[in-house]
Amino acid sequence: MKFARRTFAPILTGAALVALGLLSTAGPAVASHNQRAMFEEDIGLMNNPSRTIYTLRQLGVGTIRLALHWRDVAPNSDGARPAGFDATNPGAYPPGAWASYDRVIQLAAASGIEVDLLPTGPMPNWAIGPGVPAGDPDARYWRPSSGEYGQFVQAAATRYSGHYSGLPRVHFWELYNEPNWGQSLQPQANPGSSVLISPSVYRPMLDAAWNALQATGHGGDTIITGSLSPRGHDQPGFYLASEPLPFLRALYCLDSRYRPLTGGAAAAAGCGSPGSFRAAHPALFRASGIGIHPYPFNTPPTRSDNLANPNTVEFNQIPSLERTVNRLVGAYGSRARPAIFNTEYSYETNPPNASDHFVSPATAASYINWAEYISWRD
Repeated sequence: MKFARRTFAPILTGAALVALGLLSTAGPAVASHNQRAMFEEDIGLMNNPSRTIYTLRQLGVGTIRLALHWRDVAPNSDGARPAGFDATNPGAYPPGAWASYDRVIQLAAASGIEVDLLPTGPMPNWAIGPGVPAGDPDARYWRPSSGEYGQFVQAAATRYSGHYSGLPRVHFWELYNEPNWGQSLQPQANPGSSVLISPSVYRPMLDAAWNALQATGHGGDTIITGSLSPRGHDQPGFYLASEPLPFLRALYCLDSRYRPLTGGAAAAAGCGSPGSFRAAHPALFRASGIGIHPYPFNTPPTRSDNLANPNTVEFNQIPSLERTVNRLVGAYGSRARPAIFNTEYSYETNPPNASDHFVSPATAASYINWAEYISWRD
């Protein structure tokens, strides 16, 4: 399959994972010449942005991936929604709430580094949806209000529009992180059921965020949906991960044979009429591409821990995702070939960790370079 763009974006999270990423333009037997070098290091960027930006620039990084945590900037996150609060207005948020993010984005712009901004959870208490189970270990990810999420994205998009308080413009957006993982979005499914709930929660969040970006002049930006965890369970319950390919089929309101859901199944999943689905959910068809985090454990990029499972997407299974994405949009008459963006990929190392899932730093570096080469060729 050919795509307009393909990202390989392994990341650094904390001190353990080191990687470098790229973006490629596919062509018949032609390697890319316009790749992005992407890096993620939120801890360093938040705590010591100047030094971290300088180091990443020296490494040749062209894009940083920055998670914008909703709860960190929202007012009264532990209580009720403030009366009269206009969540679309970035100036209505608490003084200094955006300061750390402003600083990173300003320094990145000054260094010629692009920012991939990721508005994600956890959410403030007043955006939590109904039905939180008793004893939920962390309800801050339970049924996020799609309307509130859209207003939060609109505030961020306004603030980083290039026309607000002298702040730089952001041109690259990811709409939520790993919605198929129960530690990021809940519930995934009812206990003991293989019928997924999380896609019907995420779909209206995408709609609201897409509309917010269009309303604030970001419609022509790079916009990624999905950003999925690579593995999961066929019965994930409230808090485990859903397998990425069934999650995508449910997100697009398709059955296992890629036929649009109808009747009670469609109603239960909030799908509406198949004839109006494409127009009702433009983010699913017009976004720049779909994100995936195809982490292996300790295998090289040419092998997979889960090759026997057709519902997972480790690095070596990305061709399966390519075919799936084409079928998803094609089921509604679209001839688009959405890009696949690999926005997280790396290996955890030993030292400092001790487990058979980890590899040595030298092996990690070799595997990461190998994966970059494969992406460059694709």
